[in-house]
Amino acid sequence: GGAEPIGAALRIACPPMLSLLSFERTVCHDDRRCPAHRHTRLTHNALCIHTMNRIPITAAGAAKLKAELDYLKKTARPNVVAAIAEAREKGDLSENAEYDAAKNEQGIIEGRIAELEAKIRTAKIIKETDDGSDKVRLGSKVILEDAETGDRFDYTVVGTAEADPFNGRISNESPVGKAILGQVIDAANPAIVTVKAPAGEIKYRILPPDAE
Repeated sequence: GGAEPIGAALRIACPPMLSLLSFERTVCHDDRRCPAHRHTRLTHNALCIHTMNRIPITAAGAAKLKAELDYLKKTARPNVVAAIAEAREKGDLSENAEYDAAKNEQGIIEGRIAELEAKIRTAKIIKETDDGSDKVRLGSKVILEDAETGDRFDYTVVGTAEADPFNGRISNESPVGKAILGQVIDAANPAIVTVKAPAGEIKYRILPPDAE
């Protein structure tokens, strides 16, 4: 008997992220060029909200946050409470590893719940678009082409709350996001931006999402 293991569900994955594409600055030099192959560590509270400013997020991103919050409140929280109760029944808590693990898990859950509630409360919904807008803005979908190698990367510009470079979503507050915001999207005469990376400067052409 006892509560089902929930550790795996609570560990928030740290997908490969490039400091150029997220708000983090710590980076390992895994690959000079491909944005998705530069890693940074993102903990469950790395997106701590310090102000009550409205945070831009897409409708899909907001729905994802709400789904996670619902899971944590209705499933993860009761499960960990049950795990703590079960561990207590085994006696001496001073040498009870199961109790310590469950209490640590509870701290992670409650911290994440508070974080998600703050994000949802301050969210400002933006639209993802490839509507032919002539300038990069929040919600824009673009292709970034390495001016030297010709490698291309598809990205959507989003707020920090849902930045995930490994899955093609770059933060508007990241070095790349800041560099491309407001730039003209023109396949015939693409804007070129220069971004400073740990391994040197990289130039990217900004192309529309349907560019050949």
